Amino acid sequence: NTFLKNPLQRAVVPGVAGFYAELAALNEIPTAAPVLYLSASPRQLHAGISQFIFHNQLPRGVLITKRITSNATSEPLFDQYAYKTAKLTQILELLPGVTFTLVGDDGERDPEIFDTIQRQFPQRIAAIWIRRVNPDPQGETSLFSLAATTTPKVAASTTSAATVIFARLTSCRRRRS
Repeated sequence: NTFLKNPLQRAVVPGVAGFYAELAALNEIPTAAPVLYLSASPRQLHAGISQFIFHNQLPRGVLITKRITSNATSEPLFDQYAYKTAKLTQILELLPGVTFTLVGDDGERDPEIFDTIQRQFPQRIAAIWIRRVNPDPQGETSLFSLAATTTPKVAASTTSAATVIFARLTSCRRRRS
């Protein structure tokens, strides 16, 4: 889908824009709380993904894409677990006073990645939401489900674009100069 269609022709999963907006609205200070889109897509696709986010009225945010180069600065091309785990760890370390809600799917190991992150930063992950991409043997049909504390649960069959991270700020203090 990413390579075959113009970003404006790709359809967003029904209900996702509203769900993301509801999560973003949980912040006491929405303008100070970032929404981060962490994609395993290469940076060469950054503009198209940004157009898709804007066109489908997903919450404004920061899009993080993978740096693919022919030298040692390249991020892992096929190891989504290593890439996303490293990026999420970096984000949590850069924003120490912030808790996060993680939203992903079961298509690129997000349940395992989120479990690792939650174990590493147990007080910093407010919630984990997983969307089912692969068929559910129990026939679960909800679009998203709240994951269990240590073993993320997955939900309805859809297609995927990125891990979405909602920062949750409960207070914000300005430094006086």
